[in-house]
Amino acid sequence: MFYLTTSRPYTNATPHLGTAIDVIYADCLNRFFKRLFGHSFWSMGTDEHSFKIVKKAQEIGILPQEFVDTKYAEFTQIFQNLDCLADNFVQSSSPKHKWFANLAFEKLLAKDLIYKKSYEGLYCTGCEDFYTGSQLIDGKCPIHVNLEIQKVAEENYFFRLTSFKDELLQYLGQNSEITNLENLEETEKTQVKNSKKPKNSHKTHKHGPNCNHNIELQIEKETLEKEKKEILPVFVPDESVLVEMINFAGDLHDISISRQKSRINTDWGVPIERDKEHLMYVWFEALLTYLTPLIPDELYGNSQSSNLEMQKTVESEVWQLLEDNLPQNLQIIGRDNAKFHLIIWPAILFGLDLEPIESCLVHGMITDSLGLKFAKSLGNGVELENFIAKMGVEGVRFFVLHDCNSIGDTSFDWQRVVESYNSNLANNLGNLVVRITNLVEKFLDGFVDLDKFEADNWEILSQNKIILNPNKKTKNKLQNNLQKTGNENDQKPNLTKTEFEFENLKLEYLVDFNGVYQNLFDLRPEIAFQNLLGESTRINRFLENTKPWALGKNLEQNQAKIEQILTISTWNLLQIGRSLSLFLPQSGAKIVEILTEIKIKKAEILFPKIELEQKN
Repeated sequence: MFYLTTSRPYTNATPHLGTAIDVIYADCLNRFFKRLFGHSFWSMGTDEHSFKIVKKAQEIGILPQEFVDTKYAEFTQIFQNLDCLADNFVQSSSPKHKWFANLAFEKLLAKDLIYKKSYEGLYCTGCEDFYTGSQLIDGKCPIHVNLEIQKVAEENYFFRLTSFKDELLQYLGQNSEITNLENLEETEKTQVKNSKKPKNSHKTHKHGPNCNHNIELQIEKETLEKEKKEILPVFVPDESVLVEMINFAGDLHDISISRQKSRINTDWGVPIERDKEHLMYVWFEALLTYLTPLIPDELYGNSQSSNLEMQKTVESEVWQLLEDNLPQNLQIIGRDNAKFHLIIWPAILFGLDLEPIESCLVHGMITDSLGLKFAKSLGNGVELENFIAKMGVEGVRFFVLHDCNSIGDTSFDWQRVVESYNSNLANNLGNLVVRITNLVEKFLDGFVDLDKFEADNWEILSQNKIILNPNKKTKNKLQNNLQKTGNENDQKPNLTKTEFEFENLKLEYLVDFNGVYQNLFDLRPEIAFQNLLGESTRINRFLENTKPWALGKNLEQNQAKIEQILTISTWNLLQIGRSLSLFLPQSGAKIVEILTEIKIKKAEILFPKIELEQKN
């Protein structure tokens, strides 16, 4: 199973444009990997236990659960409107998640990875996170500059994050020595070097008969090597994120994973069943929502049995099931969530004896004209519903998948948004659809035999299947699996590129999607989309070179040439439509529908131009 997950947005306000990036990226990549593998599982969800939720519910005069249930319905509906159809949408307030969060807590506690102590720290209510003094800018949170940092002192449960420094550095691609094993090897060398057979070697060793230090040492070494699991480095396209995380991992501190109810004056959250005065820290339990969807409801139902033997059986089945279905093959997050997903989350997974995320798309933020990231607390974001009303569903998806940077931030400007849409979709691809269908209707009476074209060129088409060549620097399991699967799956997309002679001109006549699919594979959707639209430019150039409208002036003499040119152009455009469905599902499906009609008619305008509002 290819398992894809997206971050869990807070439900304290209406989704803004920044909220949609993870979801739209995920939908595009999920469609791609599903086409490649033939199956995938995408889990979305909402993070519902922040103190912001309590405040919002109090303002409205309803209970927090009622508030988040309403928001859950709102979020799911708006994402469905964007054609983002996940396989699962989990609520962190669900009973199953609360049960599983406690199951994970108990496992970590039993391994002495959780302990209790008094703590004093600096807390940002906007991030729901603790900061050190050096991480603040002028005493303010670097993200929520309008909020005051709070000094918090209380007794909390802590997770031993520091126990996983070596594993985290390996996971982030930093070669880290396994100190225990190296010390053991050094001890072994010293032992062998200094050992001399004593004269009275027949005497019984004081530790027991037949004792041999070298044999014991070898057994201990083999045990350590057996216990040491290979940790493959995570693939993150933005290498600067890895550098930042490696620096962070170099100076780890254990982290608080609970809050006292009496200190925060609420019981809204996931209570720790063994100590109900404490609620799980929102980030700790929210990360566990990536595992909750993998547990069948039936198994959760069995866990509620009063039979202790049944409960133990269920717990054993849960951990085996998670082990069998992990790792998360792809996680999509914003850069401001990198620490939680590339440091804290893998450490928790290591503690639970589970594999960490294989690949993580850590995209940049959408920023305003002042360079501040869109945030509900700052009130500078563009409401998603307003954006949809102006640009349409496909316009929102186009902006995110074509104009947003998967590496680095994206400065939002309405004029650039509208100009890019009009230039790339309305003027380029949209006009091409109208142009080709008009020529087919005019000169071929709407009939193009694409099936015959494919049959006649089958040898070329079948030999030029898409071949994905992953970056050699990123040797992780996702890429290895992708290579293996890519050679076997009949549903993989076509890479179709060749040349033919036409009136002594060499012209590339089959579209080339290698750049499209390779960049999707490398988790760079915007470059992939730009490559795809470049292929429509190739078709336009082909039409300009061959000029079927000029040949049509002597239709009887040039009928065969016109038919060849328009058949090639139509087939190419059809392939673009099929690939476009990864990015713009409605538009891609529309192009396919138009070009596979028995009789093609001149298409209506597919992408009406958007007028930029004039400022008074």
